[in-house]
Amino acid sequence: MGKRTSLVDLKTAGEITLDADDVTGDAFISAGSVKFEADQLDIYLSGGAVKYLIEATDGQNGEISLKKTGSLNSFDLDNGNNINVTDAFFKAKDTFLSSNGNSNSNSSSGRIVLVGETIAEGNLELETVKDVTICAKKTAVKGNLAVNAENGYGVEITSEGGAVSTGSTEITAPSLFVMLQAQNDITLLGGTLQTQNDIVKYSDGGEMGTDNGNRRDI
Repeated sequence: MGKRTSLVDLKTAGEITLDADDVTGDAFISAGSVKFEADQLDIYLSGGAVKYLIEATDGQNGEISLKKTGSLNSFDLDNGNNINVTDAFFKAKDTFLSSNGNSNSNSSSGRIVLVGETIAEGNLELETVKDVTICAKKTAVKGNLAVNAENGYGVEITSEGGAVSTGSTEITAPSLFVMLQAQNDITLLGGTLQTQNDIVKYSDGGEMGTDNGNRRDI
């Protein structure tokens, strides 16, 4: 089967753990599309470095889908800690991450935390019952960004050296606040930001503002 039409698709009510030492090359996992769904899903790169954590090589229909269905879990990827990626965590036309967790359990259950160079090359959609934190050294998402933190404490997205996203950004976080921050007087967002929340904060080069409406064009 050719690389562009291959499929990795694993679904279980149990646990999936992907752990490797001294990995090198373009990607830790590479296929036309990559889909994992499990009660608990863990990914570790204990040594070495790759350009992409996961790459979906089908340019037209390739997708990455990672779903954690367990009630006591979180989705944490911390570059330089549990993984080592030089370019982006995910490279695909569309990437979907879900950490359902339990909104009534401990504070970390269900959260999504992504800390790296670039999070996604392509569109990124995140779904969680808790909070979302993204910290990127470069542009966070090279495409559209959609975040649904339905019962979350808030959404915080920081780009230290690029834009939050290069496409449209849609965030649903009805509980508390959304903070979007970009440094060094660079473009904060490319596109349209839509929110349903109490407080929205924007920062570029140190300037901060608030917007209590539901829509803000940038």
